Amino acid sequence: MGERSEGVQLTDEQRIDWLRLIRSPNVGPCTFRALINHFGGARAALQARPSLARRGGASGAVEIFARADAEREIAAAQKLGVTLVALGEPGYPLRLQMIDDAPPLIAIRGQARALAVPLVAIVGRNASGAGLKFTQMIARELGEAGFAAVSGLARGIVSVLRPIMEEKVLPAREPEPRSGGAGDEVEPAPDERARIVALLGPAPVQIDDLVRLSKSSPAVVRMVLLELEIARRLERHGGGLISLA
Repeated sequence: MGERSEGVQLTDEQRIDWLRLIRSPNVGPCTFRALINHFGGARAALQARPSLARRGGASGAVEIFARADAEREIAAAQKLGVTLVALGEPGYPLRLQMIDDAPPLIAIRGQARALAVPLVAIVGRNASGAGLKFTQMIARELGEAGFAAVSGLARGIVSVLRPIMEEKVLPAREPEPRSGGAGDEVEPAPDERARIVALLGPAPVQIDDLVRLSKSSPAVVRMVLLELEIARRLERHGGGLISLA
């Protein structure tokens, strides 16, 4: 988990939109990624939420995390020295980015540069004096070899690791920023939507099976699933399985 991502750099406006989208109800990491991939950006996805929910069967108003609340959260984080790093930005750990439900935004406080080098975990509980000495020796050798050490805040371990690692972390560089655009929304035909929904039930199914059985394109199936999820009618399970909520 030591490599860094060399992707985009969000603008301040994009970061607010990302925070609003992930903080909105019924938007987890997987749904967030699907919305961004389809609409090309968080703002376009936010604008599409009401129509997605309506087509998915929602009857009430669609709640969207307010811009003012997002701005307050970012301002509060900045006062604490916390930086919100987005998926795909420099500084976001590449290994974390590889998992299916990688968080769109992570909060980093302290030496963010440590995430740009290979990481080794050193863990222990109620470390003895000898254990702390051994930890110090291992950490110094790791640091000299270009590694950073991480700890789960085990008692005594952090006080030994921190001064050594702060001397050894490598500087991170920033790539040229670029911004993304919005994609075109694909609205499934009513009969096609009904056919896909009819294949869903309380028993979890694979999305690939849904595509095959419905004889619809993957893009249309993904759109119907987004509609259902925003309308609180879809539940996601492990292994890429889905069912009606």
